Amino acid sequence: MALLVAIFNECFKNCYFIPSWKEAVGIGVPKSGKPRNLQANQPSERVWQAGLIHTLYTLGVADRLILIIHNYINNGEFTFRHENTYSSKRLIKARVPRGSTLSPLLYLAYTNDIPRPQTGDHVALFVDDTTFYFRSFSVGHIIRAFSRPLTS
Repeated sequence: MALLVAIFNECFKNCYFIPSWKEAVGIGVPKSGKPRNLQANQPSERVWQAGLIHTLYTLGVADRLILIIHNYINNGEFTFRHENTYSSKRLIKARVPRGSTLSPLLYLAYTNDIPRPQTGDHVALFVDDTTFYFRSFSVGHIIRAFSRPLTS
């Protein structure tokens, strides 16, 4: 256990993430009724990495922690597995790895600067989902709200 703690401490001290810790395996999940068409279970969430790093600086996150996060999200690799067959390794681009404790926090930091509407429209942020919605007793009002560009 002491050796593992020493390895973690050295990684953090040097802002380094061991490459094998940044590898992911996507697993093919058959679509119902269509066993030959597989849908990949994505090993990561789509995020503009440079924008995330900028946001972390804007939020006042310590430089050393940002360097560790930058090393963590960059140059990750994934393979796709179907039964016992693996694809060649591919670089993960514009993504934050899924399944770690840190990933939802990074996504929340990334979406933290989404403007909140002032016009009665609503924004709901939850882990890796963003939803714009409207509430009204009038269907006509909702239709007009959806017809309006989101930038107004």
